[in-house]
Amino acid sequence: MNVAEMSTSSSLQSQVQYGRFIDMKPRNAKGQFIKSGGYKLTEEHKRKVALSHIGIGKGIPLSKAHRKTISEAMKKKGIHKNEKNPAWKGNKVKYMGLHNWVRRHLGTPSKCEHCSKSFKSKSIHWANMSGLYIRDLNDWIRLCVKCHKAYDLKRAK
Repeated sequence: MNVAEMSTSSSLQSQVQYGRFIDMKPRNAKGQFIKSGGYKLTEEHKRKVALSHIGIGKGIPLSKAHRKTISEAMKKKGIHKNEKNPAWKGNKVKYMGLHNWVRRHLGTPSKCEHCSKSFKSKSIHWANMSGLYIRDLNDWIRLCVKCHKAYDLKRAK
């Protein structure tokens, strides 16, 4: 349909009459846009695009040795460690974040400090003594589940 035929179409006239936007892009019978071919890339252009996608972070995995070298360099420089990390919250840290921090610095407890019993690692908790939940490693003790519950109930009174 050319422009002259479109102008005589009754549906087109009603759209123009009511101020609706009319695009002149080609559509199929269902009213969907018909894809245009775009432009063709030369073989040289395709080769240059392919070469630009080669490199670190562009789809080629690094070897384990290379990843280890990068990791050691980052650790040596202290990049993104503790306070240097952009997500560091300081003393505004939440409950689980603080417990994970304590576990990283003090390790996983294996013996209760109250009853001196040894249990499996998940049966011993790091308990906060003051109840303030601040980043002070001296404010944490190792307690089994039974002693931890008794300790928290006693502190709540």
